[in-house]
Amino acid sequence: MSRLSLLPLDDRPVNYDHPWWLGRAAGIEVSRPPREWLGSPFQKADRGQISAWLIDESNSAEALVIAVDTLGYGGLIPSRQSSAPLVEVTDSLEPLRVLRAERPALPIYAFNILMRVNRSNSAEEEKAYCADYGRDLFRLSYLDDKANAGDANEAEVAERQELIDSIPSAVIADYRAGRARNHAVNRLMLDWAESGLLTYVVIGQDDTAPYGWNIAESRLLRALIARRRLSDRAIVYPGADELAGLLIAAYACRTAKLQPKVFARYSGPRGPAAVTAYEDRPFEDLVKAHLGPLGGNMTSSPDGADLILAVNTPGEEQAEGWLQLVAREPDRVAVGTRNSINSQSLRMVQREMETARKNVVELSKKIEVDVSAGRNVAIVDVAFVNGADLAFADQLLARVPLARLGAYAGWNTAGNSLGSALAQGVVRALTLLKEQPMELLSAHIALLAIHLLDDYAFQGIVRSEILLDDMPALGLAPTFERLPDHVVSEIENRLGRRIAPYVEALARLLETTGIANGPSECHVSGLSIEAPRLPWKRVFEIAITPHIGLM
Repeated sequence: MSRLSLLPLDDRPVNYDHPWWLGRAAGIEVSRPPREWLGSPFQKADRGQISAWLIDESNSAEALVIAVDTLGYGGLIPSRQSSAPLVEVTDSLEPLRVLRAERPALPIYAFNILMRVNRSNSAEEEKAYCADYGRDLFRLSYLDDKANAGDANEAEVAERQELIDSIPSAVIADYRAGRARNHAVNRLMLDWAESGLLTYVVIGQDDTAPYGWNIAESRLLRALIARRRLSDRAIVYPGADELAGLLIAAYACRTAKLQPKVFARYSGPRGPAAVTAYEDRPFEDLVKAHLGPLGGNMTSSPDGADLILAVNTPGEEQAEGWLQLVAREPDRVAVGTRNSINSQSLRMVQREMETARKNVVELSKKIEVDVSAGRNVAIVDVAFVNGADLAFADQLLARVPLARLGAYAGWNTAGNSLGSALAQGVVRALTLLKEQPMELLSAHIALLAIHLLDDYAFQGIVRSEILLDDMPALGLAPTFERLPDHVVSEIENRLGRRIAPYVEALARLLETTGIANGPSECHVSGLSIEAPRLPWKRVFEIAITPHIGLM
């Protein structure tokens, strides 16, 4: 195995565990600092210990993948909440200079997050004033950028001024100062890419919209990349939590000298042009952007493609995944809970569930044919945000031999799902070339099982049951925010009981078909998981640790 050292964005499973599984599936030993050193809503990362760890790791690692926000601020959440001056942040990045001086030829892949503009009145992951002004700051950001671009109408220009007058000037000034500091760090990363200090840089736009202060920053950064001719060393596009895995896959592709050829199938004719809720461009362009770090290209035919990307895009408009259960079973929702659900969001879900502008049956049949023909297929399910399309999942479970898939993803934003599916899909393309040790295939199936259980079973169904049934039974209003400490263990217990039937069902499905391993096959002989956890004491994400038997 080759050896790569990863400094994750924070301690969540998507940033800490998923890249580790992906590395194992690629035959890469991924070394990480202890989880307790990393950032979370409860603490900043221990940057002193991490810096020392990073310097030490650089002596034996064959490549590094670095979350710049962890080194500079202590993690993703601290990067939003910090009031540290720019010089303090740049001083924290000094270990990168040191290790580059010591290892001039060491590949260093870095990713930094272009700070989001939060859309709600919540201070859980933002500065305290966002509890009162988060929604207004988002709207002001949107309208200010739209007006500066010359696209705002008179009513929008007037609304912008009303927001400037109503939000305390100190709040606007502080928020914009934090953005300016983070933007300066992003520009520094491009400087370091140009100088060769960094091998490749991805700047991920976190939770994007068509306009905003973050979009203005993105335009400036893309212009810098174009002007300095850095397109082979740096890129800016929507994404965040999937970036570590994508860069691990990029290292694997470069090592194997694979420039993956990808063919895309969509669930409807509007698929390539669909613009999803947290992205700023048509989905086809989002795919091309994610292929940038991988050195890949789109191809016009499935024949000869290294990966078939099967994409379920929204036929109408990307809607909230957890509300599908409400639309399917409206009578089960208590009156008090029903009153707390946004009626417009529910209507969007119903329209998407009823649309004739996509055909999940046809897409599932094409996936079945591709898999039967031995093609490497990665499924990207982004019709809904934060969870799988249940109608599409029903078709996949009935038709497709899941163990033969290259990847599956339907979590959080479209960029998150696309990046993680591409990363696992191209890694599987590499391992299909010859017979592999069982531990590599076990890691591949483990990551596939994590996504099927998390993105489909949990995010699509079980989480909705917890929100609609368990939280009200415990005297709580449905919430994605942090739970009171006294109910976390009980919610985790209920989560374990609710997800258990899906684990058993998935085990049976995985065991029904063989897995290609060079000229031969192997079979899944068992799947179990450790008790699922809520690592950030909320139901937005869970930790699933699978155990796979192969024979």
